[in-house]
Amino acid sequence: MTSCLRILSGNSTRLTDIFPGKSEGEWDMRQKSWFLVFVLILSVFLSACEKSSEDVVSDLRKQPEEIDSYTGHGKLTLQAGKKSQEVDVEVWYKRPNLYRVQLKNETSDVTQVLLKNDKGVYVLTPHLKKSYRFQSDWPATSGQIYLYQTILSSIVEDQSRKVDADKKGYQFEVATTKYMNKTWVKQKIWLTSDYKPEKVEVYDDKDQPVVKMVFDRFEYDTKFDKGVFDSERNLTHAPVPSKETLGRLHSELSVITPGTIPQGTRLTDEQTIQGAKGSIVVQRFHGSKPFTLSQRKAMPDQLEKASYGKPVQVQGSLGMLLEFSNQKSLIWVDSEKQVEYEMVSSMDTSEMIEIATSLTGQSQK
Repeated sequence: MTSCLRILSGNSTRLTDIFPGKSEGEWDMRQKSWFLVFVLILSVFLSACEKSSEDVVSDLRKQPEEIDSYTGHGKLTLQAGKKSQEVDVEVWYKRPNLYRVQLKNETSDVTQVLLKNDKGVYVLTPHLKKSYRFQSDWPATSGQIYLYQTILSSIVEDQSRKVDADKKGYQFEVATTKYMNKTWVKQKIWLTSDYKPEKVEVYDDKDQPVVKMVFDRFEYDTKFDKGVFDSERNLTHAPVPSKETLGRLHSELSVITPGTIPQGTRLTDEQTIQGAKGSIVVQRFHGSKPFTLSQRKAMPDQLEKASYGKPVQVQGSLGMLLEFSNQKSLIWVDSEKQVEYEMVSSMDTSEMIEIATSLTGQSQK
């Protein structure tokens, strides 16, 4: 549109300026008719300069192949009932398949890093020197709300998308097929005129907002220092949490009971066993949707799994979901309580995440 308007640049809008040589009084009906034709042609010309929704989607489909790198920064807000958590998010990407996502929980002041390099996918908790590594096709088949590739593919793959455009950019309403939580049914995405992400809002099946990502910075073609995608470097170079948070590392383990348990399922057994690095509390739930939940104080260690897995967001914390033949294992650290959890079940992934999320904010025994 801007390039088209340059053709008509200037301050005059009088007929004698557009068609010189005639005074205003000399314009007869025939000449005015010709002028109306000119205006009509002009309007068609200008409208042709605007991109159609099909053109925009076509551009977005090509976008991942046209960018070599990017950095993004913003605030992630996660809603769980009446309680919300805010996470500071920074995303780095380098072509073809290097990712670094740093998440800082603003409540607990704890930083975690989600990393992908040629050795695998890592979930790192630097202040604990804790590292999970596993094989994954992330983020191709599943992704997070703060990843540019996930945002673009959500738009491109939804044939029922709704598109609105204005002078500032574009707004899309699309489905949420890229996320593992099945209660998330739709999302609204705002992009600038040059396709940079501004905001993403996700809604549940009751049309209530549950997750929001607001970008305050996004840049293409970033130059990165050598080694920024190395797991050891990211495990040793990270902000140090507050003294209060570090103090929780030395507190006694307290049992947390899930606030959400599937209907027809109940706690039938709880026992404490002595592990190599301290006590582990194991809770067994039986019924229509059985699962086992273990809890222990988060301790420094490196866990490497050859099995296939996916990174998972559990409220303000990162975890990993490992998939076996007929069961799944969800492992994560509650960065506020400094407790490591593992849930084993054959339930749907979204149900496991819902139970895990309900542990956030639950009172300790």
